[in-house]
Amino acid sequence: MCPMNTTDMDQGERQRGAMAGKAWLYVLAPLLVLATIALLVGARLQTAASASNEAFAQLGLGADDVVLISSARQTVRWGDLQGAPRAIFFGFTHCPEVCPTTMADLSGAMERVGTDAQALKVQFITLDPARDEPDILCDYLASFGPQFEGYSGDAAEIARLARAFQVAYERTDTLGGGYTLDHTALVFLVDRRGRVVDLVGYQSPPDRMDAQIRRFLRED
Repeated sequence: MCPMNTTDMDQGERQRGAMAGKAWLYVLAPLLVLATIALLVGARLQTAASASNEAFAQLGLGADDVVLISSARQTVRWGDLQGAPRAIFFGFTHCPEVCPTTMADLSGAMERVGTDAQALKVQFITLDPARDEPDILCDYLASFGPQFEGYSGDAAEIARLARAFQVAYERTDTLGGGYTLDHTALVFLVDRRGRVVDLVGYQSPPDRMDAQIRRFLRED
């Protein structure tokens, strides 16, 4: 066997070093790409979350002086109801499906969340004050639990509050001289300072609703 000279040994070492460097590059390159993607996705999610928070922050503004009548027949200013975490819903007691379903879903979620939900108040704002007097609201909400409160009042005041929350509603006449209301079916999660921090969609899956309420109460 021919002995390898020093020059050949140096070249071999350099080649092996170069190959090792390329091997590390092959390992690190995908990791760097993944890290870059993660940073970009994280930045986009943070931007989206900030945009959502900014949009939520506009809801309910300018309505603190709205005057309502509670289901306990007390006259209250909307701004004075701050101080507790709240789930707010706009509806009406003659609603055949959306409103009772939403109240029942909230009641069930609060039971599942347990003691953490004891501080949560559910406030049902009627969009039909002509028929939903305080006593009617009191009877309607009694079956859902003691944390459910109803609010009626002057139609113009309720309209102001609904506009502040960007709640749309429209009267539709029915046969026999009656009427119903088509309306926004969202639950607004409002913190102690009166800021909307999250929205719960109609018939949201129980696990999703529970998670939203838990997170809302934990962060409030």
